[in-house]
Order: sequence, then C-alpha cells, then structure tokens
Amino acid sequence: MLVRFQGTSAPYLINHLNTQLRGRGLHSFVSTQHTDNELIITITKFGTSKLHFAIEEQPPAGPPDPSSEPTAPAGAPAHHLTEITLIRKKITFTHRPIERELVAKLQKMIIQLGGEVVRPYVL
Repeated sequence: MLVRFQGTSAPYLINHLNTQLRGRGLHSFVSTQHTDNELIITITKFGTSKLHFAIEEQPPAGPPDPSSEPTAPAGAPAHHLTEITLIRKKITFTHRPIERELVAKLQKMIIQLGGEVVRPYVL
C-alpha cells in the first residue's frame, strides 16, 4: 500500500489521524506510534495486529510557486509531499477474517485526510 499526501507533513498527518480515531471511538483499541521515518498502527482488540509504514517526506527545494500549488489543509504547507508505504504487517489470526474491512476503514480515513491511495493494500 502506498499513500500520498500533497501539502501535508507527517506530524500534521499523524495528529489528524489520531483525531479521526478519537472521533470514531477507535482510540481505545487502535493506536499510532510515530518516529522520524516510520508510522506503526496497532490494533489491540481480540489480539494484536500491527501495520508498519515507512514515511518519506519531500519538503520543497525552494520557494513555492503559488499558482501551481494545490489547496492544502489549514496549517500544512501546500508544497510539501508525504508518502507512506506499508513495509510490513503482522495480522493476528483473530483479525484475518475482518482484515479487508479494517483496511477499507483505514483507506476511508486516508481519503478524508486528503490522501490518495496510489497502490492499494494487498491481502
């Protein structure tokens, strides 16, 4: 799975992802951990599953051209590009029957946050 966010930095993205999780009542069993280059989403209900994503940020090389920038979310630099790639997953056997549903919900949140699924999740 490869997801691209135009105009969104990783810290901004993680903050808003956590807000989405809290808003949906999922924060009690879905959590995120973030380092400089990795995002880990952990699901801890009826077992523990983890999705590890590599984070690659491409800040602008120079001053942005305002006429060519897409509209960015408030507080995010419009010329910033963040790509998140699934690098490994550990899905517990109790989550395997609902893996497709979990991924569909994750992709829905990604789209609501302004992301584009470039390469879909493969079961």
